[in-house]
Amino acid sequence: MAQAQEGRFNEVEVHRGVQPILVREYFRKQGTDYLFHDAAGQLVVVQELNLVGDWGELPAADVVFLRNVLRYMSPDAQQTVLKKLKSVLRPDGYLFLGAQETAPETDSDFTLVVTEKAGYYQLSGKSG
Repeated sequence: MAQAQEGRFNEVEVHRGVQPILVREYFRKQGTDYLFHDAAGQLVVVQELNLVGDWGELPAADVVFLRNVLRYMSPDAQQTVLKKLKSVLRPDGYLFLGAQETAPETDSDFTLVVTEKAGYYQLSGKSG
């Protein structure tokens, strides 16, 4: 959480699935790390919450990073979290899971997109 709040990432983390043009646009290099440009950092909200509990009022999100979390949950808890994510993600929003995780194949609202360096899920353009 502290690393995300600070907006500091190493080279592997920042290039994993992010196109070079986006790295240049949203990050600046400082030593061996990459930090958000000030304007980009103002767009990022890092928030800790209980995934299976009440989420309260969250702003709509373009992207959610939920890495190495679902794998430790029961299938029912995974479905609960994915349903909540669908209500928070904007249509066509992105969901990044851990390298060993997948969204359940029964959930057709998420489409797996695989690039040379990473895979991620995109929520269908349907609202809701």
